[in-house]
Amino acid sequence: MRLVKGDWWPDRDRTCHSSSYNLEGCEAAAKLCKKHDLVIQAGGNVGVWPRHLSGLFQRVITFEPSIENFDLMVKNLPS
Repeated sequence: MRLVKGDWWPDRDRTCHSSSYNLEGCEAAAKLCKKHDLVIQAGGNVGVWPRHLSGLFQRVITFEPSIENFDLMVKNLPS
C-alpha cells in the first residue's frame, strides 16, 4: 500500500486515485437531494467519497466489495 493525499491506496492502483479526489459530481448530486439525513453510496473504494459525503449528510452507508479496498477504507476513515 502507498500513501496518496493522506489516504492509503493499494499498490496495484494506477488510475483510480487520480480521479477519486474530483468531488464535483458528489457535490452536484448532493444539491439535488431534498433531505440530507441519509445517503447510500455504492463503491466506497478507500473512503474518499464516503468521507466527503459525511460532511454533507447526517449518515452515510457505503458498500465496498473488495476486501483490500474495504480494509483501506476502514484505515482511512475516522472511527
